[in-house]
Amino acid sequence: MSKHEPKPLASERDAYWRVVGMAQATDTDVEAAFEAGELTAEGWADIIGRCRSCRWAKGCDQWLAADDGARRAVPQACLNSATFEALQPERKPKS
Repeated sequence: MSKHEPKPLASERDAYWRVVGMAQATDTDVEAAFEAGELTAEGWADIIGRCRSCRWAKGCDQWLAADDGARRAVPQACLNSATFEALQPERKPKS
């Protein structure tokens, strides 16, 4: 596949579980962000959509499989890195 050919989308199920795994590994509480109104249903759909189209899926799977239980920084190769970083507690503005 050349770099100009479109990449087939990953399944929604696979993307969902990658996003959940990334959130857990990076200590990003997407459920709390959703409940607090910091993450909308549209925002959640956007996260899944970006993950489905990501070309780093194999690298992501390897990164997630190497999880040792300690909190890790969001890999910059992740298309959702900015979103995960923005939702982490230490990044949120204090009220």
